[in-house]
Amino acid sequence: MAQKNKLQINYSYIAFAIRVGMGILFVFSGISKFASIANFRFAVTLLKLFYFPVREVITFSIPTIEIILGLLLIAGLFTDFALVHLNILLIGFAYISFQAMSIKLVEGCECLGQVFNLKYDMNHVILIFLLFVINLAAFFDRYKIWSLDRYFRLKKSSIE
Repeated sequence: MAQKNKLQINYSYIAFAIRVGMGILFVFSGISKFASIANFRFAVTLLKLFYFPVREVITFSIPTIEIILGLLLIAGLFTDFALVHLNILLIGFAYISFQAMSIKLVEGCECLGQVFNLKYDMNHVILIFLLFVINLAAFFDRYKIWSLDRYFRLKKSSIE
């Protein structure tokens, strides 16, 4: 019995590390896109998937969404919302990567700004898939350690 509790506690720390790590990654990704917004706009333009007004909205909304959702994950606030929407973003990124590979786009994706200029290739898709799986793993035990969601859940249950 004690061994099971110890494993459960260890997994809670792992889930916490995954949640915060994914949050940091997406905050960094959003900030680096804003730092090189012209390059990100150019990368979105090269895809030729969106018309002009949509391209401009995407250029500024994707980094903003990444930063907000990343901060929510780090704080542990609205964790379900943040994890679900980051997975939707990752699915969209995978789709865009497949489209870029189909038109044989050789430019970088500006996913992490100019710090890590990833190319559109199978390694890029595998990286997105791994982030998707890791993000799914963060759903387990997401409220147990250092989470504002946990605080608000306990406070709500004490009121009722």
